[in-house]
Parts: sequence; structure tokens; C-alpha cells
Amino acid sequence: MKKNFDRFDIAMSIYKREYKYSGKNVTCTISAKAKTPKAFENIFGTIEVVADSTAKCHPDDAFDKELGEKIAEAKAEAKAYKQVATSINKKWATLMDTIEGIYPMKVNFNSKANRCIKHNAKYIKFLSKENAEY
Repeated sequence: MKKNFDRFDIAMSIYKREYKYSGKNVTCTISAKAKTPKAFENIFGTIEVVADSTAKCHPDDAFDKELGEKIAEAKAEAKAYKQVATSINKKWATLMDTIEGIYPMKVNFNSKANRCIKHNAKYIKFLSKENAEY
């Protein structure tokens, strides 16, 4: 059964894996995308990362290609998640800075709006009394 996508979830998927071999070392390079919910696309968008990591076999150990690939891929995947998290955190910080900059402006405008609403209510009453005989 396919799980429904949580509308407030960020999902990362690896869409490409490449392995390179050098002696007893295996390097895995992965390409991944992190997709944010539609409600946040304009803020975070789709984040693409490329991460690589190398599994180094100890000189005294026997080389196991499959084990090296698994270790290198796990390390590269962890790097990719860290890159995505860093990107999201930077974008979040920018968003919060923007909100903090807008908030005083909003408070100031609301104060002006409230003064205008109260003033105009009194002014309308005044005008209505002045022109009651018309």
C-alpha cells in the first residue's frame, strides 16, 4: 500500500548512483532531490544536491566490492541529507529574517489603521449631527 504524501513533509530521493574504484577504495557519488510541499515551493523549492564519499579498505583486510559500495553509499547519503538540511536551514533563516523585518511594519500599519477607523467613526458621527437638519 502506498503511503499518502504528508502535505507538510519534505521528501528526499536519490535518483542517480555512481561508483568508482581505486585500488581497495570505493567512491560513491549520488545525486538527490528534496521536494518540499506545494505550500512551501516558493520558499524552499526543489533542492538538488550531489554528494560523494569514499569507503577505504584497510590494507590488511580483504577487499569486498559489495561491502565497500554499501559503506560508500551510506556515507554519501548522509552527506546529501546534511546538504539538504543546511540548504533548508539557510532558507528558513532568510524567511525568519524577512518576517522579523515585516512584523514591525505590520504592527505600525495596524496601529495607524485602528487610529483611522476610530477617528473616522467619530468624524462620521460629527458629520451626521452637523447635517441632521438637511
